[in-house]
Amino acid sequence: PENVRVKRLTVSHAFHSRLMDPMLAAFEDVAASITYGEPRIAMPPVEGGRDAGYWVRHVRDAVRFADDMRFLAAAGAERFLELGPQSVLTAAAAENLPEDTPVRFVASARKGTDEVAGVLTALTELHVLGQDIDWSSLLPGATFITNTQSTDENSFSISFPSAGHTSS
Repeated sequence: PENVRVKRLTVSHAFHSRLMDPMLAAFEDVAASITYGEPRIAMPPVEGGRDAGYWVRHVRDAVRFADDMRFLAAAGAERFLELGPQSVLTAAAAENLPEDTPVRFVASARKGTDEVAGVLTALTELHVLGQDIDWSSLLPGATFITNTQSTDENSFSISFPSAGHTSS
């Protein structure tokens, strides 16, 4: 097809390829040792459920990213958080939904920012977008204040009493 953009992802392993075959038996042993529960949020349907076999198949099967994004948006997902070493899926997710889909994408990985700061910033962005975040569980002893007087919708402050500083 014409006008198809492709972006090669930098990855540590050749996931979803036959090069993963040598590790599948050991991976299945580990996956089988985990107790799986029913998802508490909408998840794309998978054949056979999310058990050890699902995760083993997931290592080799084709990724149905666009289909999964459309399913989640149709199921009512409004905010997506990408956790990972790079923020490559955030842009791809937006490209796989119709322009009028009312969703927001937030990535935790930011160049030049450590992981903890990236995750905290991403969670703060989600909070500003209306997502409930249980800050007291995440940051015991911290105080989170959204600046309601600011004209900047992204204005916020997190105070860490034990560290004696404020980040904004």
